[in-house]
Amino acid sequence: MKALYKIGVAVCALAIFPVTVFAPFFKLIITTDIASFLSKESQIIVDDSYSLRQLYDLYLQNRETLSTSGFSLSALPENVVSALRIPAIVFLALFALTIICAVLLLFIGLFSKQRRGPVIVSVIGAASALGMNIAFDNFAKPLIKGTVTVKDIFGEEMISKISGGMSTLGEAIQSIFGNSNQLIDIRLFSLSAAYVFIILLFVAVLLITVFYTFAIWDKQN
Repeated sequence: MKALYKIGVAVCALAIFPVTVFAPFFKLIITTDIASFLSKESQIIVDDSYSLRQLYDLYLQNRETLSTSGFSLSALPENVVSALRIPAIVFLALFALTIICAVLLLFIGLFSKQRRGPVIVSVIGAASALGMNIAFDNFAKPLIKGTVTVKDIFGEEMISKISGGMSTLGEAIQSIFGNSNQLIDIRLFSLSAAYVFIILLFVAVLLITVFYTFAIWDKQN
């Protein structure tokens, strides 16, 4: 039974990594009111989720454009920095802590003889993933409200270059900045299913530990 417990903890910890990379990580909904004279409802031009792998592939496709564009974090406008810096730092810190917890959980689950370690790490990991979502909501709030735009961040020239290779998302961005008469709203920009799955995997370790503990107590009695 002890071996099954260790395997169960290790499997849950390992599953966090492919979930983080391949599961939908960000959810984006963009609407337009340009056709409002035909319909009372806004038209949805982007309604999709993107995994970290998809975003990495997108970066590879546009790596040369990014390298020649002169874009750098140090060149961001002050209003962008003041609005996004703190929630971005908190989000990245909590994301890193979540991954560190997954790594620790894997090794502790396999090699530790105590059950307290996996419980503590799982609680910290689940709390970090939950906090990561809250931090990202604060990061996305200025973008949703329109106080900070993608154009403010990257600049008009870079947006027009990047949009050519971004499929549906790129077409939406191009439409946002290609015609100032179009009314575009970022209705939703949030974390998607990945962070929920991560929390559930940490919770699964807690449940496995609880069941294993009760099984030991029952066997001893």
